[in-house]
Amino acid sequence: MFKIIKFITFMFLYLLIPPCFAESYLVVENTGIMNLGKIVLSQKESSVKLDTTGNIELTGAFVQGTHIKNAGVLSFIYNFDNENTPKVVMINEEIMPTTTIEGDGCTIKFSNFIVNKTSVVLTPDNPSGNINIGATVEVSGFCKTDTYKGSINIPYNLADETGVVLIDDTPDATLQVMVETDNPIEVSVTENMNFGTIISPTTAGTVVLSPDGKVTLDNVTLLSNSGATAGQAVISAVAGRSIQVSVSTENLTIKTSDNENSMTVSKFTFSPTSPFNMPSGSGMVDQVLGVGATLNVEANQPAGNYTGSFTVNLTYE
Repeated sequence: MFKIIKFITFMFLYLLIPPCFAESYLVVENTGIMNLGKIVLSQKESSVKLDTTGNIELTGAFVQGTHIKNAGVLSFIYNFDNENTPKVVMINEEIMPTTTIEGDGCTIKFSNFIVNKTSVVLTPDNPSGNINIGATVEVSGFCKTDTYKGSINIPYNLADETGVVLIDDTPDATLQVMVETDNPIEVSVTENMNFGTIISPTTAGTVVLSPDGKVTLDNVTLLSNSGATAGQAVISAVAGRSIQVSVSTENLTIKTSDNENSMTVSKFTFSPTSPFNMPSGSGMVDQVLGVGATLNVEANQPAGNYTGSFTVNLTYE
């Protein structure tokens, strides 16, 4: 086909428009991310087996509440144009690669990939097909709470009906993978710390309150039945995990309601002693935490009710 454009007298421009030809080709899409969902690690070496239907088997880990997880899905779509010969996409499980994600405090390895079928036939009447992919995921270490993502290149071949490979160098299909790790820990205060009622001393002294509620006095007189009690809280955390305990301040200032007078509380102690392991078991378990400290009393300390507050920090080791 020619198109003629006239510019000026006796001058012409000839443009040749070549015919257009459609081309057959294969489209590969990652229509389903391999997602292990949110898991809680209870052992330093753990594993998750994800099958091609999205079901999982956990070792050294568990889940809480609603658990959303999915097998990976690769979709293959062939544009046949004017072709009529069926095509076959083939995946060989024996040559599947592995991929490793370096997490925060852990290493996550995806390996032993499996498929729900090793081939899918594409025809002009049914030019698309899916292959579901599962894997074994090994986690070494305790990951910080986060979502970890990676990808794996899945090799495949495009062949005819007889299995003869049509393209020797097909690009790998990229499969996205992800896992979310959680480190749940909760604490509830069951008893506030109370040094009881003391008589103001003529020389400076201390009241040492141990985590089990025992009181030791130095130059201070404690009234009988004064109600001295150690602080107490209940920790809910992963069974067997190690917990580190600290307080928000090493020297807490407690004051009277008018803020005119003050004392300091220091040398916080805990029972069990930090760090400690949560009780054995499965899933989440409870541990009672006792908190003690030393009250520092000045000579001729003014009378009054002294109050203050501090925060107990709990972290997994």
